[in-house]
Amino acid sequence: MEDLIGVTFNDLTAEKFLGGRNGYTNVWTWRCVCGKEVDLPASKVKSGHNKSCGCLKHRGKESKKICKHCGELSYRKNRHGNFASVCQKCYNKQCNSFKTRNPKKFMVQCAKGRAKKAGVPFSITDEDFEIPEFCPVLGIKLEGGTKKYHDASPSLDRVVPSKGYVPGNIVVMSFRANRIKGDASREELQTVIDWLDAQTKESA
Repeated sequence: MEDLIGVTFNDLTAEKFLGGRNGYTNVWTWRCVCGKEVDLPASKVKSGHNKSCGCLKHRGKESKKICKHCGELSYRKNRHGNFASVCQKCYNKQCNSFKTRNPKKFMVQCAKGRAKKAGVPFSITDEDFEIPEFCPVLGIKLEGGTKKYHDASPSLDRVVPSKGYVPGNIVVMSFRANRIKGDASREELQTVIDWLDAQTKESA
């Protein structure tokens, strides 16, 4: 028997020899590039009859999806893991447009995703808060826009992180202030301040 362990043919890599099965004497377990394992005769894999676990044909069709806005090929995947009908470039334009026209709704939408990821409560709407002109923590002027977050970007923060995004527990502050606060407790922030004060005194 030829030792094929670790040998790759097209999208399949030999993992384990299984012996004779279904009339074939040289059947192996193969790992596809997609991560799926499949049992196939070595002869069919080596000849190119089987190039993948079966996903190659499916992948080829999906990758040819055309963006319905610009007509270019779309390789962006949606939340289900499938190729989307809107390419990344057009999707970014849509998000930026929505962010500019509906900044509060955009903030709520982003907060909902963060709440789900962190496993905390979420029940707010865009009517539960207002975006102030200045950051209530640092006093800097808040500036929106379509670009990535910067220090002066308005940011939705949980006053008490564990309570989640619920009415009465949210405040809009600058992105910089939000980063500084993070998910630290009052005691942890005070500890940092005390440490900085001590370092300043020692270096004086």
